[in-house]
Amino acid sequence: MPVGLSASLLFPKGQLIKGEDRALVKAVNHGTAFALRDIKKKMSGPVLKRRTGRLSRSVTADKLVRSVNSVSQSVGSNVVYAPIHEFGGVIKPVNNKFAFVEGGPYISIPTRNNKTAGGDARLSPTQAFQLGGFILSPKFGKPVIIVPGRGVVFVLLKSATIPERPIWIPTLEQSIPVVRNKFFELLRL
Repeated sequence: MPVGLSASLLFPKGQLIKGEDRALVKAVNHGTAFALRDIKKKMSGPVLKRRTGRLSRSVTADKLVRSVNSVSQSVGSNVVYAPIHEFGGVIKPVNNKFAFVEGGPYISIPTRNNKTAGGDARLSPTQAFQLGGFILSPKFGKPVIIVPGRGVVFVLLKSATIPERPIWIPTLEQSIPVVRNKFFELLRL
């Protein structure tokens, strides 16, 4: 997985005989499929409040890797914002956008009246200025972008803290007994 987030199911082989090795590979495949389903399901729930589905669609499994000592398979996403949803963090401006505003640079957060039903911004800050928008920097409070006839369309912040919302790691941990149970089930066949 290039950018984004990746986590692996890794099972040591130990002293497995030939049939047990095949069973372990099948069990890891089964556990990975379980984890993929569960991660995608949790992304649609109350934790992440799915908007576009891009993050959920990006969840994939890499090819199973067999080495002398282990069998592993990674589940991941190439979406840049996957890690901040899992681990949380602080978003800060990365360019000098709004550096001209006293106290800048800022990140722009769309207000409720500037969001679509899906939660995306209707107007970008550039579009807001093209419509005659202006920045109001009150003595107390946060600077805002106002568009005549639309009101406040963006709040300007120095940073935004995203809370930790773990889905990947707990789900992969929950899939370990699934792999173990499938392994022993396959050995009994």
